[in-house]
Amino acid sequence: MHRANDPEMISCRRAVELLFEYLDDELDPEMRAKVARHFDLCARCYPRLRFEESFLETVRRARSGESAPPGVRSRILQVLREEGLDAD
Repeated sequence: MHRANDPEMISCRRAVELLFEYLDDELDPEMRAKVARHFDLCARCYPRLRFEESFLETVRRARSGESAPPGVRSRILQVLREEGLDAD
């Protein structure tokens, strides 16, 4: 878990705001390092990072004709249903 009084640590909110730019490698090196450090140290945000990485990997595989790893499809459908989206 990260320390709230660490001046180098960005907030959870900021880390999540920058998540997709981080995953797309669109951040400058300094901000990329701050976001990476946050996800490395924050037990609350790390699962979100892993989910989004898995989701993007699944999309990449779908585009290449590969099937999704076991459990990933069901997890994505579950999240879509939780968000009130028609997943079927």
